[in-house]
Amino acid sequence: MKASVEGEKVILVPYMKEHVPKYHQWMQDPALLQATGSEPLTLDEEYQMQLSWTQDPHKQTFIVLDKELVVGDFIHGDAHVEAGVLAEQSPCVAAAEELLQCLLLVTLELPITKPKHEELQQLSGNMVTHA
Repeated sequence: MKASVEGEKVILVPYMKEHVPKYHQWMQDPALLQATGSEPLTLDEEYQMQLSWTQDPHKQTFIVLDKELVVGDFIHGDAHVEAGVLAEQSPCVAAAEELLQCLLLVTLELPITKPKHEELQQLSGNMVTHA
């Protein structure tokens, strides 16, 4: 699924090559490496990793955007790198519930049972997907 999920405070966008430099910068933090069980990568390795994640049909990798930081209108397919955030760096921490709802909405695209699908749709409320 190459879609963005837009809530009131956050937007989940697919992890794009334009995000790699900022993501690579975030992943230089030893605390973040430890929290995610990650090893430090070179920038070139990070680009290779991003490409492999986007080509793997079993993975969905998103960058969280803070809607207040999006410059201009949100346009699906644009990276909006300026608005990418780490949760602890943004006021969107208060939007954690909405972020989880966005992630649940993403699961609607995965093969699940009809009752679970309907339950997740109710949780998603006013979320809008951009295909």
